[in-house]
Amino acid sequence: MVPYRFAAVLRYREQLLEQVQREFGALQRKLMFEMSRLTMLEQTKKAQSEKIARLQRRGASMGEVGLYHLALDRLHATIVQQRRRLQQLNQEVEAKREALLIAMQQKKILEKLKERDAEAHREAERRRERLLADEMAVNKRARAMSLSRTREGADAAKGCREEER
Repeated sequence: MVPYRFAAVLRYREQLLEQVQREFGALQRKLMFEMSRLTMLEQTKKAQSEKIARLQRRGASMGEVGLYHLALDRLHATIVQQRRRLQQLNQEVEAKREALLIAMQQKKILEKLKERDAEAHREAERRRERLLADEMAVNKRARAMSLSRTREGADAAKGCREEER
């Protein structure tokens, strides 16, 4: 096979694509983790709210209910922060997805160029083979004609010698 003129670039693009795929996968895993964390925080907040409601129905002291409200406020702030983190991660995932698409397109372009170069090489080989076959046929015909002329000349010379005798 003929060496591809952009082989080094293609290898680089393949490595870049693999790296972007790994980074994209890592970001997706991180996003899934952070989403599960948000779900857990929201479930904890719901459980705490229900606990506060039960305490209030039971007639718990204001100090005890107040402590739960403070914890609930901190939990709410953590949830807001987690949502911001998720929003930022979503943006990063989308940006990495775009980078992944671009890397895939660039690799595909180089692969198409490689296919075109290979096809051009095969066509040039076919052309050379046809020219060689044509040349061989012409040479064979020329030898055959030369041989027949030589025979005719030899026959004519033989005929002249016989007549001289």
